[in-house]
Amino acid sequence: MKLAANKAPCARNLPLACCLALCLSGCLKVVSNTPPIAKIVVRQGDTTIASSDTIAFKGDPIKITLDGQGSSDADGEVVEYAWARTDVPASARASDSGIAEDEDGGINTSVPPFTGDPAPKAVTEVTLKAAGKYRFSLWVTDNDGAVSTPASVTLTVGAQ
Repeated sequence: MKLAANKAPCARNLPLACCLALCLSGCLKVVSNTPPIAKIVVRQGDTTIASSDTIAFKGDPIKITLDGQGSSDADGEVVEYAWARTDVPASARASDSGIAEDEDGGINTSVPPFTGDPAPKAVTEVTLKAAGKYRFSLWVTDNDGAVSTPASVTLTVGAQ
């Protein structure tokens, strides 16, 4: 379709603005973006660990791999991974300034800032240094900016 100055480009001989409005309303469709789906696989060495498994703790730190490569996006691709250790209370998390905040947004000097979130990549490693329960969550973002609901896994490390 050619656009000529002061001439309507459509067969109905309508003004240019009307033809463009007709074309836009009939030629374009609204495309929705389906959010991606986050998925976590946990491994210790080459062994896949289920959330129901208890990991033996013998005094030495345990290296665990958190793998989000199985995350998917039906209408695009996953472009960003955000991991967080979510068993840590909000009052123990560091704010952007590096100072722990309490629930009201004030400074909480009795709780040190938390710096144990895994690295923001598809596959990351964490070190568990004591027996206890550890919960990790993953959010993924697709190429259109949609963010998944979190996938979470709770790991139980038991003393032996």
